[in-house]
Amino acid sequence: MTVGPAREGTPAKKQKPQRTHRGRTLDERRAERRSALLDAGLELFGTKGYSATSIGELCRVSFVATRYFYEEYGDRESLLLELYETLIEQIRERVLGVSEPPGPDHEYLAARARIAAFVHGAALDERVARVLLLESGSPRLEARRLAAHRDFARYVAQFALAYVDAGRIEPDDYELLALMFVGAVNEVITHWVLSPPGERADLDHVIDRLAEAYLAPIQARAGRTCATAPAAEEATPPPGATLH
Repeated sequence: MTVGPAREGTPAKKQKPQRTHRGRTLDERRAERRSALLDAGLELFGTKGYSATSIGELCRVSFVATRYFYEEYGDRESLLLELYETLIEQIRERVLGVSEPPGPDHEYLAARARIAAFVHGAALDERVARVLLLESGSPRLEARRLAAHRDFARYVAQFALAYVDAGRIEPDDYELLALMFVGAVNEVITHWVLSPPGERADLDHVIDRLAEAYLAPIQARAGRTCATAPAAEEATPPPGATLH
């Protein structure tokens, strides 16, 4: 039954305050349980792997009773999906939060700062990289991962399209190029994380190469040579541009 609006002059029904238990409301206790389960999911899915992690282990590590796990998530896959959404949103906010003042080598520094935000967010904690890029066994996660790749590709393509609108480069299928670039970034991060620590390239070097790879097709369309990093004193983005 649909309840219509209260008649004029009829006082609105007040919502009863939630009961508290040890000073916390039900909503607060649920939020704490979900946060503890997400932390446990990051630790276990990001080290042992999704397929090798049981609900019992998640509950032991999080100190959340099994009955509450089922109340909050119902199954492991739902927890994995929420963990993925949380991590990808954190990285998206990092990338969107990057800003840099205009000036010499603006295009290179802007591209490098955004790429650095993504790479640092995804690679510096190997558990995050595993959840975002490596974990399999969940059809729903695979579908969400593909959608996230397309979302990032559309975001990347917006910068190239802005150059088109400004008449600085010729039109092209920049969304396809951006999707190729996002796939390349993911593959580079995966390779870096899976390599033995002693054999990994310096991460700043990796970011430099990715920035050049991003700018190469754009500058080629502008009739210029491939992008190269600016001089050493200009190569480091201004404070706050890269997120460590």
